Amino acid sequence: MRAGAAATAELRGGAGPSAPGTERRLAKVCAAWFVASFLGAALPLAAHPYHATVAEAEIKPADHVLEVSLRVLPEDLRTAFEERGGATPETVGFDRAVTGLLRDTFTVTDTAGARRPLAFIGKEISVQGVWLYFEISLPDDLHGLVLSNRLLLDVAPTQINTVVLRRGEERRTLTLTRQHPEDELLTAPAAASP
Repeated sequence: MRAGAAATAELRGGAGPSAPGTERRLAKVCAAWFVASFLGAALPLAAHPYHATVAEAEIKPADHVLEVSLRVLPEDLRTAFEERGGATPETVGFDRAVTGLLRDTFTVTDTAGARRPLAFIGKEISVQGVWLYFEISLPDDLHGLVLSNRLLLDVAPTQINTVVLRRGEERRTLTLTRQHPEDELLTAPAAASP
């Protein structure tokens, strides 16, 4: 029997997939593995050399919102919360804490420098990443708006925050770093050639 098959059989109590309690035991093992990796068994932020977040953001002018899905590595999110009381997805008040973190770090500002309102929608958690879903309210006129993703830029000097920005069929990728933490939400239309 291969090692992986032996481990699977052990999780199932040596029986086939229909053995009583198999799913419950497997769920407990998976939950324990995730909690251990998220709460401290994972390597600290400085231990992994590449620090990045990836966001998919869609401008929806008819709804006056920017819909955002932001993926963060669990250990990086844990580091971001260390100064905010150590909130984790299992902690009561996590949604409130992550909303505050996002309002401080992922922003859209207007020409006067005022931040647009952000509403946290929800989250998905796995060992590979934490997906955070939120919307930022947009005005009628989108010109002059500036998007910024400063998440972890103060912690990891090599942090790269990528935002794949869509508006209808248009697509553009923003690469935000400590040296360049913001960019225009819209680019100026290309001048027509004569």
